[in-house]
Amino acid sequence: EAEDRTKRRKDKEANGTLKPINRLGNFGVFGNFDREGLKQEVMAYEDGTQVTWKHLAIKYDIKDKNGELPGNAGQLVKLWLQSEGVDTERFQVRGGRGNVRRARRRTGTDPKITTPKTRTESHLRGGLNVEISEGKVPIGQPIVPKEYKILSIDKATNK
Repeated sequence: EAEDRTKRRKDKEANGTLKPINRLGNFGVFGNFDREGLKQEVMAYEDGTQVTWKHLAIKYDIKDKNGELPGNAGQLVKLWLQSEGVDTERFQVRGGRGNVRRARRRTGTDPKITTPKTRTESHLRGGLNVEISEGKVPIGQPIVPKEYKILSIDKATNK
């Protein structure tokens, strides 16, 4: 659903029926930082370098109108560099896919405080079985199965 909504919005922006979202805003007005230093540093990076945009925002002391670090400071840095003509797609993004997404559960009544949800026993067992079968987790030498003798009682003869 979200992909369809994004596709429709992008199509409308391409047709000119919808104004594109300007996430950068008035960044040029309140963004007082060493612009040339940031641009030169990023231009000096090699292709495939792992870049954390938020760390660059902290390093160059990017502040908003209130003098605080914006919540989307990394996004602002990346968008500003793109507006200056820097190809930001040539870098690797820190994190990316492959991390296990865990649901979070709320603790108490404050919605801002969350803790990671514990994995279920069946999920842990399944992951461990896969690692054992792939040989990542050694479980030792296989043993010879024990032989069992089954005794049963016949109701008619009680033997």
